[in-house]
Amino acid sequence: VRLSTVPEMLFYGEVYGQVQDLRYGAKAGEVFLRFFDVFDAVRGAWLDRAERLDMLSCLGLPTVPELFVGPWDPSLLALAEGKSTLADHVREGIVIKPARERFDDRIGRVILKIHGQGYLTRKGGTEKH
Repeated sequence: VRLSTVPEMLFYGEVYGQVQDLRYGAKAGEVFLRFFDVFDAVRGAWLDRAERLDMLSCLGLPTVPELFVGPWDPSLLALAEGKSTLADHVREGIVIKPARERFDDRIGRVILKIHGQGYLTRKGGTEKH
């Protein structure tokens, strides 16, 4: 991967594996990286879904799993629960993003993360959203 070919782009990703109690099948000392966002520093704008996925694919960069693409419905909150799509343990939660980037006067950039109750209580805790 030659990120130097797109120096105006800032790539956002998450390291996972041997970095917390959920190991995602990683062996001792092993970590992985998956990308979820790209910011164009020249335009001062986040890439929309289609452009982001195209760029990450062209560069051969792994992306976070997408569990659903379509219009929002409150029943989708159930996707925060269950088994991870990457390993044999609880899912951490979900991130909700619009296909086209937008901002809201109250919250700023529209991107929301919801942790699953299974993830929050996996060590015997009682944290609730």
